[in-house]
Amino acid sequence: MKTSILALATLFSCSIAFAKQPEPVTPVQPAPSTSSWELSAGVLWQEMNMQWDTRSLPSIGAQAFDRKESESVVAPSVVLSKRIAQLQQTQLLLSLGWSRAEANWSSGEFEAGEGPDELYTSDISFFDVTMNRFALTLDARFDLGGGFSAGVMAGPTVTFVSGDFRGTQETFEETPDPSFGTFRFGNGVSSSGTEAAFGVMGGAFLRYDFGSSGIFIQATGGYNWSDEVRFGSSQIGAKFDGSTWMAGLSVGFKF
Repeated sequence: MKTSILALATLFSCSIAFAKQPEPVTPVQPAPSTSSWELSAGVLWQEMNMQWDTRSLPSIGAQAFDRKESESVVAPSVVLSKRIAQLQQTQLLLSLGWSRAEANWSSGEFEAGEGPDELYTSDISFFDVTMNRFALTLDARFDLGGGFSAGVMAGPTVTFVSGDFRGTQETFEETPDPSFGTFRFGNGVSSSGTEAAFGVMGGAFLRYDFGSSGIFIQATGGYNWSDEVRFGSSQIGAKFDGSTWMAGLSVGFKF
């Protein structure tokens, strides 16, 4: 009897063990990407614009000299971005960008005016400019699929303009009487320093991401508006205008 009961208990335990189904093993899913910072470096093609600012001298009939000039430059740039929000396929980023550009101009000698007493002025000026521009922008980026994305950006800028102006304004008087000689008066000016110009920029970009490597390339275009900055004296000088269209190409990575 005891042997039968023991056999039945053993059989019951085995049936329960075989009837118990193993728990399914959930595969480990890779964690979603947490990359929220981006760093890129590249170049910007843009113009640097200036205007010679020599005032008129009505007493001798000399006209103002206000010729405008521009120079196309390639400026290095760096941008650091932080993702601050994401809604489905749209990301919002806060970006801090920097670029640096240099240019120099020479006015040469010109005749500004000639009156009845054969009076005129001539000017030879040199103007060297280095600008460092910082832009704080809000970027909205839209996923287009296939690794491509596009977006728009806008925000304030501050441009530190370092200028070096050197100029000479000269007034001549020539008379038909050789015994009187020639009168010549020169007004030399030298002015240098760094000024801050505030502005705003806006633009659009197209980007391609190379899969999970975190590397991307980006093409950018837009417009920078900035205040003018003047160097020189009240009579003779030059104005720098940091407003310009720009186009850029950069390479970056996410981390």
